[in-house]
Amino acid sequence: DEVRVREATSNDAWGASSTLMSSIAGDTFDPERYPRVFRILWKRLNDLKHAQHVLKTLFLIEYLLCHASPRFVRDMQARIRSIGRLRRYEWYADGIDIGEPVRAKATSVYNLLNDDARLEAERQLASDQRGKFRGISTRRVV
Repeated sequence: DEVRVREATSNDAWGASSTLMSSIAGDTFDPERYPRVFRILWKRLNDLKHAQHVLKTLFLIEYLLCHASPRFVRDMQARIRSIGRLRRYEWYADGIDIGEPVRAKATSVYNLLNDDARLEAERQLASDQRGKFRGISTRRVV
């Protein structure tokens, strides 16, 4: 659980796979795993000296808001001010502001958290899509 969150929010140039994010979403339904997942997720979100950690954590949070447990949604809504502060995030490397992607994603996540009707619609859509793809395999059944 913790290892998966670290992998999903690493400094690697590529994003987390949907399989990995789905596995993390599943962990949020487990009462024993949830606190560890949330703790590492929150730590990565506040690792402000590593813009890539923050950005990838925001992508993961956006995914989890649609696919994770209701507890996760409530916990994120309770921390909306922290997400809101990231809309002003600035980080410079060699005199260049590399914080714009963080600001944009933080705005997107903040807006989703602030719109209960849209959030519920996104969660319902994700649930409907999960149901459509369940049971499909690339293997031929003999």
